[in-house]
Amino acid sequence: MADEIIGMVMKGLLLAISLLLIAAYPAQVHAGEEGPSCPVVHGRLFVANGTPSIRIWKIGTRRILGVVSPDDHDSEHPSVFAKEVWALIDGHQFHREVYGDFLVCPVTRSRPGWMQMVTLLRGFNLVVRDLPDAKSAPEQ
Repeated sequence: MADEIIGMVMKGLLLAISLLLIAAYPAQVHAGEEGPSCPVVHGRLFVANGTPSIRIWKIGTRRILGVVSPDDHDSEHPSVFAKEVWALIDGHQFHREVYGDFLVCPVTRSRPGWMQMVTLLRGFNLVVRDLPDAKSAPEQ
């Protein structure tokens, strides 16, 4: 009887230690892989002056996500775009915005008042909107 209790306690301790190790060393999600740490956000992708210039506004919030390259988090190369998104704005970066659902993976943690950096893996349900040209806007 005592051996059974000791065995159960040892199994419980082993399980607890395993769970702690898993929590301490989360698996990294690489481009092309989906996981619980890579949410789909409904938003508006646009290009703006500043770094990073590619940004996603999460619709319904005041949150702006900065899109960076999956390989080099300082890069502003077109590789930061998912191919289906880049095809929609190539050559029209400052004159188009794309609404849709974007699969993003966080690079930095979310902090109030700070732009969170993410990588953009894919875009779904994409709708393009051409922006009015600032020069042709009526003067007030």
